[in-house]
Amino acid sequence: FVCAFCDARSAYLGISTVIGIVLGAIAGYFGGVADTIIMRCVDVVNCFPVLFLIIIVATILKPSIYNVMIIIGLCNWTGTARLVRGEILRVREMEYVQAAVSLGATDFRIIFSHVIPNVLAPIIVEATMQKNRQNLRIPCFGKS
Repeated sequence: FVCAFCDARSAYLGISTVIGIVLGAIAGYFGGVADTIIMRCVDVVNCFPVLFLIIIVATILKPSIYNVMIIIGLCNWTGTARLVRGEILRVREMEYVQAAVSLGATDFRIIFSHVIPNVLAPIIVEATMQKNRQNLRIPCFGKS
Protein backbone atom coordinates (compact mmCIF):
# COMPACT_ATOMS: atom_id res chain seq x y z
CA PHE A 1 0.00 0.00 0.00
CA VAL A 2 2.71 2.51 0.93
CA CYS A 3 4.87 1.79 -2.12
CA ALA A 4 1.91 2.00 -4.51
CA PHE A 5 1.13 5.57 -3.40
CA CYS A 6 4.69 6.78 -2.78
CA ASP A 7 4.67 9.17 -5.74
CA ALA A 8 1.21 10.53 -4.96
CA ARG A 9 1.96 10.97 -1.27
CA SER A 10 5.03 13.05 -2.06
CA ALA A 11 3.48 15.21 -4.79
CA TYR A 12 2.26 17.80 -2.30
CA LEU A 13 5.81 18.34 -1.06
CA GLY A 14 7.04 19.41 -4.48
CA ILE A 15 4.03 21.64 -5.06
CA SER A 16 4.24 23.41 -1.72
CA THR A 17 8.04 23.71 -1.73
CA VAL A 18 8.25 25.21 -5.22
CA ILE A 19 5.43 27.69 -4.58
CA GLY A 20 6.92 28.62 -1.21
CA ILE A 21 10.44 29.13 -2.58
CA VAL A 22 9.32 31.27 -5.51
CA LEU A 23 6.92 33.49 -3.58
CA GLY A 24 9.22 33.74 -0.55
CA ALA A 25 12.15 34.70 -2.78
CA ILE A 26 10.15 37.41 -4.52
CA ALA A 27 8.83 38.79 -1.23
CA GLY A 28 12.20 38.70 0.51
CA TYR A 29 14.41 40.01 -2.26
CA PHE A 30 12.24 42.76 -3.71
CA GLY A 31 10.34 43.77 -0.56
CA GLY A 32 7.99 46.74 -0.67
CA VAL A 33 4.61 46.23 -2.32
CA ALA A 34 5.45 42.69 -3.52
CA ASP A 35 6.36 41.67 0.03
CA THR A 36 3.18 43.16 1.46
CA ILE A 37 0.91 41.51 -1.11
CA ILE A 38 2.54 38.08 -0.84
CA MET A 39 2.57 38.10 2.96
CA ARG A 40 -1.12 39.10 3.05
CA CYS A 41 -1.84 36.17 0.69
CA VAL A 42 0.04 33.94 3.14
CA ASP A 43 -2.19 35.23 5.95
CA VAL A 44 -5.34 34.55 3.92
CA VAL A 45 -4.29 31.00 3.00
CA ASN A 46 -3.40 30.31 6.65
CA CYS A 47 -6.97 31.23 7.63
CA PHE A 48 -8.45 28.22 5.83
CA PRO A 49 -8.29 24.84 7.62
CA VAL A 50 -6.74 22.30 5.25
CA LEU A 51 -8.78 19.38 6.57
CA PHE A 52 -12.08 21.07 5.74
CA LEU A 53 -10.87 22.03 2.27
CA ILE A 54 -9.92 18.40 1.65
CA ILE A 55 -13.35 17.22 2.77
CA ILE A 56 -15.11 19.81 0.58
CA VAL A 57 -13.04 18.89 -2.48
CA ALA A 58 -13.60 15.19 -1.81
CA THR A 59 -17.38 15.76 -1.82
CA ILE A 60 -17.29 17.82 -5.03
CA LEU A 61 -14.76 15.78 -6.98
CA LYS A 62 -14.10 12.07 -7.04
CA PRO A 63 -12.29 11.22 -3.79
CA SER A 64 -8.74 10.22 -4.65
CA ILE A 65 -5.30 10.49 -3.14
CA TYR A 66 -4.25 12.81 -5.98
CA ASN A 67 -6.94 15.39 -5.17
CA VAL A 68 -5.97 15.27 -1.50
CA MET A 69 -2.29 15.79 -2.35
CA ILE A 70 -3.02 18.74 -4.63
CA ILE A 71 -5.12 20.47 -1.96
CA ILE A 72 -2.48 19.83 0.72
CA GLY A 73 0.23 21.15 -1.61
CA LEU A 74 -1.72 24.29 -2.46
CA CYS A 75 -2.43 25.02 1.21
CA ASN A 76 0.93 24.25 2.84
CA TRP A 77 3.28 26.55 0.94
CA THR A 78 2.87 29.34 3.47
CA GLY A 79 5.39 28.09 6.03
CA THR A 80 8.03 27.61 3.37
CA ALA A 81 7.34 31.08 1.93
CA ARG A 82 7.74 32.72 5.34
CA LEU A 83 10.94 30.80 6.03
CA VAL A 84 12.46 31.61 2.61
CA ARG A 85 11.47 35.28 2.94
CA GLY A 86 13.16 35.57 6.33
CA GLU A 87 16.32 33.83 5.18
CA ILE A 88 16.53 35.94 2.02
CA LEU A 89 16.13 39.11 4.08
CA ARG A 90 19.22 37.95 5.99
CA VAL A 91 21.24 36.70 3.02
CA ARG A 92 20.61 39.66 0.68
CA GLU A 93 22.65 41.89 3.01
CA MET A 94 25.73 39.65 2.81
CA GLU A 95 28.90 40.86 1.10
CA TYR A 96 28.82 38.39 -1.79
CA VAL A 97 25.34 39.56 -2.80
CA GLN A 98 26.48 43.19 -2.63
CA ALA A 99 29.48 42.24 -4.77
CA ALA A 100 27.22 40.61 -7.36
CA VAL A 101 25.04 43.74 -7.43
CA SER A 102 28.09 45.97 -7.89
CA LEU A 103 29.30 43.77 -10.76
CA GLY A 104 25.97 44.33 -12.52
CA ALA A 105 24.37 40.90 -12.13
CA THR A 106 20.65 40.75 -12.86
CA ASP A 107 18.16 40.19 -10.06
CA PHE A 108 17.29 36.76 -11.50
CA ARG A 109 20.94 35.70 -11.46
CA ILE A 110 21.50 37.04 -7.95
CA ILE A 111 18.43 35.26 -6.58
CA PHE A 112 19.03 31.89 -8.22
CA SER A 113 22.85 31.81 -8.26
CA HIS A 114 23.79 33.50 -5.01
CA VAL A 115 20.83 33.71 -2.66
CA ILE A 116 18.79 30.49 -3.08
CA PRO A 117 21.80 28.13 -2.79
CA ASN A 118 22.66 29.74 0.55
CA VAL A 119 19.08 29.35 1.79
CA LEU A 120 18.73 25.66 0.88
CA ALA A 121 19.66 24.19 4.28
CA PRO A 122 16.63 25.59 6.14
CA ILE A 123 14.40 24.75 3.16
CA ILE A 124 15.48 21.10 3.30
CA VAL A 125 14.78 20.97 7.03
CA GLU A 126 11.35 22.59 6.50
CA ALA A 127 10.51 20.10 3.73
CA THR A 128 11.48 17.19 5.97
CA MET A 129 9.31 18.47 8.81
CA GLN A 130 6.44 19.12 6.40
CA LYS A 131 6.69 15.55 5.09
CA ASN A 132 6.49 14.17 8.62
CA ARG A 133 3.49 16.36 9.50
CA GLN A 134 1.60 15.26 6.41
CA ASN A 135 2.39 11.59 6.98
CA LEU A 136 0.29 11.92 10.09
CA ARG A 137 -2.58 13.61 8.22
CA ILE A 138 -2.83 11.42 5.08
CA PRO A 139 -3.76 8.05 6.70
CA CYS A 140 -6.97 9.68 7.98
CA PHE A 141 -8.38 9.37 4.48
CA GLY A 142 -7.69 5.68 3.98
CA LYS A 143 -7.48 3.96 0.59
CA SER A 144 -8.95 5.84 -2.34
